[in-house]
Amino acid sequence: MANSRERSQPRLQRYSIYPNRQVHVNEGLTWDEETGPTWTSENEINDTSYPDADFTTTPDPYQRKYSKALKILKPFRPRSKDGKIPIHKSGFFSYLLMTWMSPLIWKVFRHRKEALKEEDIWLCPDQENATTNTERLTRIWDEEVKKHGLEKASFLKVWLKFARTRIIVTLLVLAVNAVSTFLESGYLLNLIIQYLESEEDDILYGLGLVACVAACQVLRATSFCVIIVFGVETGVRFRAGFLGLAYEKMLRLKSVRGKQLSELITIFGADAYRVNTNNATFAYLLALPIYVVIGAIYTYYLLGLWCFVALGIFVFCYIIQARLTSVVTYLRTKTLRFTDKRVRKMSELINSMKLIKMYAWEKPFRTAIQEIRKQEKKYLILSAILNSISMAIIPVTPTLASVATIAAYRAAGNELSAATAFAVIGTLSFLRVIVSFIPVATKAFGEAKVSFARMKRLLALKEYQPPTAGCKDPCLAVEIQDATFIWDPPEAADHSLKKEEKKKDVPTYPKQRRETIHLQNVNFQTKKASK
Repeated sequence: MANSRERSQPRLQRYSIYPNRQVHVNEGLTWDEETGPTWTSENEINDTSYPDADFTTTPDPYQRKYSKALKILKPFRPRSKDGKIPIHKSGFFSYLLMTWMSPLIWKVFRHRKEALKEEDIWLCPDQENATTNTERLTRIWDEEVKKHGLEKASFLKVWLKFARTRIIVTLLVLAVNAVSTFLESGYLLNLIIQYLESEEDDILYGLGLVACVAACQVLRATSFCVIIVFGVETGVRFRAGFLGLAYEKMLRLKSVRGKQLSELITIFGADAYRVNTNNATFAYLLALPIYVVIGAIYTYYLLGLWCFVALGIFVFCYIIQARLTSVVTYLRTKTLRFTDKRVRKMSELINSMKLIKMYAWEKPFRTAIQEIRKQEKKYLILSAILNSISMAIIPVTPTLASVATIAAYRAAGNELSAATAFAVIGTLSFLRVIVSFIPVATKAFGEAKVSFARMKRLLALKEYQPPTAGCKDPCLAVEIQDATFIWDPPEAADHSLKKEEKKKDVPTYPKQRRETIHLQNVNFQTKKASK
């Protein structure tokens, strides 16, 4: 017992720092009056059962979830050599400045006269592959269906939950971008003009202002690059899960015909691109209040209540853009109906090519497809015109707001210095950054909502239910009891026979009545092969 105690006590210290608790369920702990807790020899820990036992406790779930993603904050990391895209194994500065792409760009430049080989292209990392993102998107969709039911489940909520963390991070980076842009174009510009108008000759102060403008410009450009890369990366992940989920659902369907086939083709084609674009631009819709609040506060600081003239013009332009976007979304829905109809007609044409050639139905099918395409083009042209009008409002809005605000301010008899005027113009031009992305973001979001609705209809389709598996007798491989089989006989080629008979002047016989073959009460058993 003494030898057992000497051998077991270090194991207790190895596997647990709490001597009065059980470490594992198969451990036995006994007590002595003087020596305290000891191990019995028959309940020693089996090292093969717990090969990874250590002092460490279970890590926090959030630490496990974001541990790999947070490694990107390390300033420098060793270069990855696993052949995959090194964006997730790059350092912080490499991620900000996109220098992880330099080896591939230099290789393309040095061998620009040669075609790029397949082995020169990086492989897809695990974070962006279809398997990982499909499993995650499937799990989120199952949770949504379990919580709200299939009828009330929303694929839009599924997408928001899928990209929630990355959207929040993008908003934080957008806030940094907004502050740096405002400081450069509004606040620091006002200080520089005041410095030029004053009689002070403090060179260090002037150089400090210039250095601050340069730093804000670098921060603005860097954060804008991060926003684009982060959004595109989010879009690639969701697109991979989106396509994987649709593909898995397609494999579980009993058959795909007619409207379902056309919608499935649209999902794998246009919808996958639209949801990708929506992930890259959606954060700008959420960042709009940040820009508006910053611009409104500083304009109020410069002009007082006259700032609401500029804000009113911006709000009016936003309302027009929102209205145009809603109309474009409606037209997009109408267009997709004709697109699906055209795809169905084209599928019917391709699948029945022999029959159409035999009966010379090419012209009727061509006319029908052209009519459908004509209606589709009508809505597409109207959507393009409205999008052009919406995009034309963007460059006009800051200029119109600046002119109207300054004119109203001066018409009221107020004095306006050059520094204040340039600061107002710079602040309103600062709002142009977000205004330029609003039409693209709203258009992408409206189209993505249509794609989400189509995806939900696909996921709501009934799946193929295999027949009851398993025989009553485990020794049987196949068992059929009281089965009924029905099938139609192959049809004779009456049309070709009549032509041959007319040529040979052979009397024709009346067509036989078509009958259906039945087999009833079929019983069959096949035993498993003996090993």
